[in-house]
Amino acid sequence: MTEVRNRSHLSEDALRVIRNAIDQLSHIDQIPTAAPTKIDFIRSVAYEDGTHDLIGASDSLVFSFGATCSGRLLSSTLWDRQPTDEELILDRLEGLNPGPSRDGSTACRLGGHSLATSLH
Repeated sequence: MTEVRNRSHLSEDALRVIRNAIDQLSHIDQIPTAAPTKIDFIRSVAYEDGTHDLIGASDSLVFSFGATCSGRLLSSTLWDRQPTDEELILDRLEGLNPGPSRDGSTACRLGGHSLATSLH
């Protein structure tokens, strides 16, 4: 089960629908990137513990997906705007803290652990 936090102004009913959809996902490859439920990835922030925040946007919401180097989803936060790097870190501190999450000795498929990197 992926942790889902609400930093937007969604109602509890709308949040429940989105939380149920996210609960079905276990890997970033399962995130819809085609219509009708399209999420466009905007940027990625890499952390030294082997995790990333992938920032994606749909028509009305911005998502930050916490993921490991292999793409396994750890958490998701819903935003009403694009979060700053500082807000992402504070969100992590208040929510799930998975600790070191490097997936064995395989290379990171998401890239760059010392600075923010663009997915495009």
